[in-house]
Amino acid sequence: MHDTFAKEERARLPDIPYLTPKGFTKRSGVPAEPLSPPPATWTGEIDLLKIDGVRMNEHALFHRRSRTLVVADLSFSFPAEIRRWPRFFVRHFMRLPRLFGINLFYRRLMIEDEGAFARSMDALLEFGCDRLIVEHWKPIETGAKRVVEQAMADYRNR
Repeated sequence: MHDTFAKEERARLPDIPYLTPKGFTKRSGVPAEPLSPPPATWTGEIDLLKIDGVRMNEHALFHRRSRTLVVADLSFSFPAEIRRWPRFFVRHFMRLPRLFGINLFYRRLMIEDEGAFARSMDALLEFGCDRLIVEHWKPIETGAKRVVEQAMADYRNR
């Protein structure tokens, strides 16, 4: 599902590098350059962290100057305003009582090495992010490190 618009978007911007995790081109058919190792032009500006201990090629990006962390499937972030069935689903099926965190499906289906995953999460927390952009819904505009720390505590205390 994450390659739904890849062909169209790649065609719109054909002259810039298109970086993807290992295996993306094979699955999507969209030509790309490897995300890892990151381009030398990122040195000192953007950090790439591979999330170990999971069944897929999950990565996080950290933009140093803006203190912005970008993640894909690792976290979901829902607005406090959601109500009724969507809120019930998020809290009770996805098991996100704070409307943010690592959902039950990811925990059960994607994490295969708890120790390696925990080390990656510790490394992620060292970034000291203030802003967080998630693939799934709402960004956290300020105070993201505290929110991510709480999500990790929830994960570890489940």
